[in-house]
Amino acid sequence: MDNIKGINKVQIGNWGSMEYFKKKDLNIDCYLNAFNSESINHFKEEGASTVCLSQELNLNEIKQTLKYTDVEIEAVIYGYAPMMVTEYCPMGVVVRDCKKDKRVAKCKESSYALRDFTDASYRITQDIFCRSTIYNSKVTCMLDNLYELEEIGIDVFRIDFTVEDSEMVKKVIEAHIEVLSNNYKLGKKATDLYKKLDEIGTVAGHYYKGVE
Repeated sequence: MDNIKGINKVQIGNWGSMEYFKKKDLNIDCYLNAFNSESINHFKEEGASTVCLSQELNLNEIKQTLKYTDVEIEAVIYGYAPMMVTEYCPMGVVVRDCKKDKRVAKCKESSYALRDFTDASYRITQDIFCRSTIYNSKVTCMLDNLYELEEIGIDVFRIDFTVEDSEMVKKVIEAHIEVLSNNYKLGKKATDLYKKLDEIGTVAGHYYKGVE
């Protein structure tokens, strides 16, 4: 723990990290799937001050859940949602000698995706252990509905970047700042961003339909 002295708050994405950083102020990541007030309050007892909700909850479920907890609540409002994590490596099938043991794998040198019968592309990234994460072909964007999230009790709006280049990152951040500074009204930057995102396709995640 000596190498993290001076760091008071840590984002936690797995149970092992929660135990390791138990003396720190914890920010629970959405990947721990806080799905109801029981799980949120459990994380609070474990030392969490902020909990990012599961991306599978809809607005009504969030509203009902937050009646029974007083933890600071975070929600993902922008990003390519991960759809699957797999040990299978698509790039490894194409490139036989990927040299993954030397951390110079071809997957680190290029961008690639899976394409379905509708011609939609699902981007893939890999971690150092060669686990593949497959992302939704469309980006979740709640920019024009942030007021609804604020009304039901969301305290922190989270933006997740994965495959965006630096120019797109800048556009997304500036558009969200504009909307938050303008009483949740879309201005020029937000409108321009939506025009750009329309080329990709946007979704509202599960906020309006939940998981069936």
